[in-house]
Amino acid sequence: MSDISNKGKSYINMSDEELDKAIKEESIKFNKWSEKFFKAKTAYEISQILSENRTGYTFSKRHPEGKKGLNKLNKFKKDKIVQLAIVKYWADRELCEEIFFKSKDKLIRLAFLENEQTFNPYWHSLSEPQKSILKFLKQASDDELYAYFTNKIFDLLKIEYIVNRNNTIDPTYANNPYNKISEKMYRNIILILENNPNTKTEPEMKNDSTGYSGMVWALNSSVYEKFKKELVKVKKLKNLE
Repeated sequence: MSDISNKGKSYINMSDEELDKAIKEESIKFNKWSEKFFKAKTAYEISQILSENRTGYTFSKRHPEGKKGLNKLNKFKKDKIVQLAIVKYWADRELCEEIFFKSKDKLIRLAFLENEQTFNPYWHSLSEPQKSILKFLKQASDDELYAYFTNKIFDLLKIEYIVNRNNTIDPTYANNPYNKISEKMYRNIILILENNPNTKTEPEMKNDSTGYSGMVWALNSSVYEKFKKELVKVKKLKNLE
């Protein structure tokens, strides 16, 4: 009846046995939660029940009961109180993005951008930013830009693509959408990122046996240093205006 998403608990570093056990436990929790969801009759009840789902599961279109759940959710999703609950607690990124782009309600839009439960920021895959971020940047208010780029899940691995937006040599950045933003937008983002919690202190290296943490630390440190240099430059340029 359900699909697991990247919003919810992290299953990284679990053994296969631990992973199977965790998924089964979350599936049982979701099925019990679903029983309450199907009994709800009002938009308020739907919103309250949505706030209780912490499993990372959503209704699956591939399952009859899942379709039933989606139909009920669609019936109520035009109600603002339900929209707010969806963008804050529901794990369907496609639905949350749809609500965000259609809504003109400041509270709903900011709640969507401030959500810290997603594994990756919206419009970012695990490895790189997506072209769809340009749609957001084109219409975002100052408050929305601030909420998005100061969210703690917007980490140094995401900031990497911003500070390397003019790198046309490294193929890593060949499809970098930040290449297409204006100089003014770039400077605004850099100034906002000064208040991102990930740029406040130097990255710390965590020990593990694989060496992966060491590689991530090295990359994070490189991005951190480059960001600090860009921040100094942007502030000096701002003083010249």
